[in-house]
Amino acid sequence: MWNVGSGPALASALALAACVQPQPAPQMVPAGSVQTSPTVSPSGLATETQARARLEQAGLRNVRRLRLGDDGVWRGRVDTPEGRSVHASLDARGNIWIDGQGAR
Repeated sequence: MWNVGSGPALASALALAACVQPQPAPQMVPAGSVQTSPTVSPSGLATETQARARLEQAGLRNVRRLRLGDDGVWRGRVDTPEGRSVHASLDARGNIWIDGQGAR
């Protein structure tokens, strides 16, 4: 056993021990809380039926021309609750962009 004694040696040992303590894991941000651009996760919305249901759940209607891009993002045309026809994108995490803007 290593005897550090007291005084400066003890203070040095405590300072060293504080430096090598395990650090807490970084906090994960819940999906959908930050929307910067469409991003894809491996799990996601795999079928057109799932994508269509997510868009309709967000209050969008008349989903049409829905296609899955090579980047894993669903894109199509929808009508907003106000009746406007707009472009919509839906990523694998369920984030929706209307005309390029994070919306729902």
